[in-house]
Amino acid sequence: MKIAVIGAAGQLGTDLVSHLANDRQIELHPLTHADIELTDPASIEQAFSQSKPDRIINTAAYNLVDKAEDEP
Repeated sequence: MKIAVIGAAGQLGTDLVSHLANDRQIELHPLTHADIELTDPASIEQAFSQSKPDRIINTAAYNLVDKAEDEP
C-alpha cells in the first residue's frame, strides 16, 4: 500500500513517518511543505500524480495560533 504523509517534517508527521517506515508492506511518500502547498490545487495535483498514493494522511498544521487569529 502506498501512503502519502503531508506535513512529514512536522512534529506529528515526523513521528508517524518514523513509525510507518518500519512496516515493509507500506510504500511511504513523506511530503514536506517544499513538496506540496495545500492552498494551491495545482501543487496538490502534482504531488499526488507523481506518487499515486492509496491513502493520504494529513498531519500538516499551522502552529502560530496568535498569528492565525490575527491573519485568518
